[in-house]
Amino acid sequence: MDLKNKESNTTTKHTEVKMNEITVFVERLKKIGIQIELASNVPWIYLDKVNGVRIKPEDWYNANHGYCIAYHGVKAGEGPHLNWNSMDVTFKLIRKYKNLNNHL
Repeated sequence: MDLKNKESNTTTKHTEVKMNEITVFVERLKKIGIQIELASNVPWIYLDKVNGVRIKPEDWYNANHGYCIAYHGVKAGEGPHLNWNSMDVTFKLIRKYKNLNNHL
């Protein structure tokens, strides 16, 4: 019986998914009906689409290759994290694009 318990514990440990703040952010937006897609070019993580509408280059205020919403961790053991310095601009951008696919 001890062997079975050890096996099931090992299986459980391997299937656990650690939620980072980016995943939590994306999931919370989904709950309120906003679907975002992200793109990445290490160390940057870009907001690529909101509800299927691609972010236009004129809205890339903080980067040359997309709107930077987060960063991959650069130190050992550091996970990806949101760019909290520009979250007010991020929410304005999400609001701007969230209903555009209805008007296309």
